[in-house]
This record gives sequence, C-alpha cells and structure tokens, in this order.
Amino acid sequence: MLIKHSKDVLEPFFECRSIEETYEKVPSISIDYALMEKADKIYTIKADFVWSDVGNWKSLEELGVENSPNSVLINSKAFVQTTKPTIVIGLEDVIVVETENGILVAKSTELEKIRAALSKLESTM
Repeated sequence: MLIKHSKDVLEPFFECRSIEETYEKVPSISIDYALMEKADKIYTIKADFVWSDVGNWKSLEELGVENSPNSVLINSKAFVQTTKPTIVIGLEDVIVVETENGILVAKSTELEKIRAALSKLESTM
C-alpha cells in the first residue's frame, strides 16, 4: 500500500544508512493523508476503549499521565515530566518537559508555538 500511494514515505527506509538520515528524509505527513485516505480496502472494527489523539503535552495530562515523582508543585497547576528534581512555585497551566536535547517550559495555551521556537533555536546553533 505505501509503495502504491506514498512511495516517498517508504523509500528513505531502504536508501538511508542511519535512523537520523531516514528521519530527515521522510516527509512530515500524517498516516491518514499518506495512506488511509487513499486506500481502497479499509475496514473498521467496533471497539470499546478510551481514545485520545495525543497531539501535545496537554493531551497526556488529560489522559491522566502523572507528574514526575521527583517534582514538587507549590501553589501551582503544572504538568511536569523531568528526570531531575523539579520545583514549580506559583505558576498556572504550565508544561515542563525535559528531553535529552533540552528543557521546555511553556504555558499550556502557547504549545502551538513550539515548532516556531525550535526553528529559531536551530538557526542560532
């Protein structure tokens, strides 16, 4: 199916030598657009389970993912995912996330600006 409908998505997996190179060459496209909307034999099965199209950190909080056990919140409402001890004091609707590449601190209402911020950061490095 991918060969027929989205060859450009599949090719990097065979052409590239590393996962980093593959990731750079695979187009940023949803599975819905790349494959599902073009497929002619799609079937669905009724199921009873909780579903969330997890699109951001706020979604994880809504699904009940708990704050890191090494975080302390004082007079705050925040979602914290870090490996280091983290203290949040007096902040509302804040997301604090640590990855191996950096730390994100953002208002939950500003998460759509992450991509632009990352582009700006990459241009300074």
